[in-house]
Amino acid sequence: MADPSNVQAIEDVELMTKCVVQTFVSTPSDITKAIEKYYKHATDNGARPEDGNGPERRPGKGSG
Repeated sequence: MADPSNVQAIEDVELMTKCVVQTFVSTPSDITKAIEKYYKHATDNGARPEDGNGPERRPGKGSG
């Protein structure tokens, strides 16, 4: 998200994903590098993480 201090957006993502969201600040180029690194296998076959073919999503601490 563009604004990591947007509490409403954070709560919306937590509600939709049932995960705890931790926000961080980074440069756009570092974010792009991280996406390429951690989602490389998904982009190799044309899949996108939101297609359900990305890394397994794990609930955050405290989510039952």
